[in-house]
Amino acid sequence: MSSNKMFVMLPLMFAARKLDSEDPNIVFMLRCAYGSIQALILLAVLYTYMTAVKMSKSKIKDKEIFVPGPPQVSFH
Repeated sequence: MSSNKMFVMLPLMFAARKLDSEDPNIVFMLRCAYGSIQALILLAVLYTYMTAVKMSKSKIKDKEIFVPGPPQVSFH
């Protein structure tokens, strides 16, 4: 497990222990939070897709971008 995941997962696990899973209000709020986060992710994906399609149909698609190769090591 990477350290980045650990910084996210450990606080969530500790917070989940303190939540009352029997309280219907807390369960409803968690479901609302989950749904809203999923909706935001979906909107971000749609925005990225629509922007990519728009750019692929514009004048910018014909431009070439030079990407230099990796530097070569020369042994003398």
